[in-house]
Amino acid sequence: MNTESLMMILPAALVGILMHALPLLSRREIFFGVTVDPSFVPSQEARRILFRYRVPVWVASLATLVLLWIGISRHLNFLVIASLFAPVVVSFIAWARAHKQVLPHALPASTVRVASLSTREEPFPGGVLFAIGPVLLLLGAACILYLRSSRGAYAPILVGLCTVVVILLQCYWMLRRARQVRTQGAAAANERTFKRVTVWVLLAAAYGIAIVNARNSLWPLAGVSLEPLLRFLPIAVMAALVLILVRIGQGGSRLPGGGGTDDQRGDATPDACWKWGQLYYNPDDPALLVEKRMGIGWTLNFAHRGSWLILAAAVTLPLLPRLLR
Repeated sequence: MNTESLMMILPAALVGILMHALPLLSRREIFFGVTVDPSFVPSQEARRILFRYRVPVWVASLATLVLLWIGISRHLNFLVIASLFAPVVVSFIAWARAHKQVLPHALPASTVRVASLSTREEPFPGGVLFAIGPVLLLLGAACILYLRSSRGAYAPILVGLCTVVVILLQCYWMLRRARQVRTQGAAAANERTFKRVTVWVLLAAAYGIAIVNARNSLWPLAGVSLEPLLRFLPIAVMAALVLILVRIGQGGSRLPGGGGTDDQRGDATPDACWKWGQLYYNPDDPALLVEKRMGIGWTLNFAHRGSWLILAAAVTLPLLPRLLR
């Protein structure tokens, strides 16, 4: 098996592992996107729902690995592409079914609303200079291309710059503008820790994108081969940080005191606004980013106008190289 094959099969296996663990990555009071009493999660009924979710996930993941191996060995590109989408689609369907089964066990909507009266000035981890490092790296690559009079190789750099800027804006929004669910005590401190680690993950992704796009532009000019290092180092760093996030738990809920001491349950968003427990749509919520209920991190409030600008940018960025030809 060559390196290219391994780079496709390994992520597919990791997706299966992630989908297996997904229901238990949320806050302790949230189960398949539904706010429940924490005592329900270890119950027999909850374990039955969890098992029924995981069976199709296991089957789809094993089928994906088999189809990937066949598609790669026989050069069937359509089979490779289809197999990569299969486990994600199956997992989303299985999640929606489990969400429906958990709904009867949901807690009544809470009328408690809390807010912090202090301002939050969360600094970028590593400082501003470290945060803009990916931008400086890509600008440096552009300068080298200009000095070498190498035309036609700027598209990867431009795509990388646009992507990195979007990531940095997301980091800023998380640190300064994202809702603070817990407002005091150890739970609030743990939540801030969770945000900082999440930003570290995004910064690692930004550096990886900058390195890859700078490499794609400068590779014809390079005299040494750092290909294996440039491929695996960013992935290894991101994987380590993601494992730390899983250990911390959504919103820092797995750290000591992460459950909070107030009467508020869950993530301060109403269950009714989560479609299939996956997509958040709440016109009455001014927040652009809210905590995910399927996975770790933040997701968009699709009732906010800014979310559609972000989605448009996400769709447009991969098309930039072709548009610039």
